[in-house]
Amino acid sequence: MDDSTMTMTGLGEALGLSKGQISKLAAKGMPTDSVAAARAWRAENLHPSWSPEARGEGGAHGAASANASAEFLASRARKETAQAELAEIELARAKHGLCEVERVHRALYAAHRMLRDQLLSVPNRLAAQVVGLTPQAAAELMRAEIRRCLEEFSQLNDETLARIAEQEDGK
Repeated sequence: MDDSTMTMTGLGEALGLSKGQISKLAAKGMPTDSVAAARAWRAENLHPSWSPEARGEGGAHGAASANASAEFLASRARKETAQAELAEIELARAKHGLCEVERVHRALYAAHRMLRDQLLSVPNRLAAQVVGLTPQAAAELMRAEIRRCLEEFSQLNDETLARIAEQEDGK
């Protein structure tokens, strides 16, 4: 048969495939202009069990085909491993076992800023109260106020930190 007038049916007969199979392979990139080009494409792109060319039964391509099939299997194994790892990450995220690092950093930054602001406001809040107190009484009043700020900070929980982070995102 003349390669320049190759039809899907003629190519299918030459390769031992149906016209539908030829159409599917052509959609995946198999050349349909010649039997030799189609065989070479099948040897390089199909799994060894799917075509005689890929298994090395096509003649001269035997050693190259065996190497290509080993590379194909190794590539597929890497792809499947990566897909499994991504699925595990998504599952852990769905079970709330993972969180976004950037979101945690934003929440901690906001919480620390809130603590800093509270501590820096202690002198202004206590200024009027320490007038006329002994140094020991003023120090005790300041210690109590600082302790109150730290205890309030220690009561922050995940929900509060999430709310603070959301407020920071909204700014």
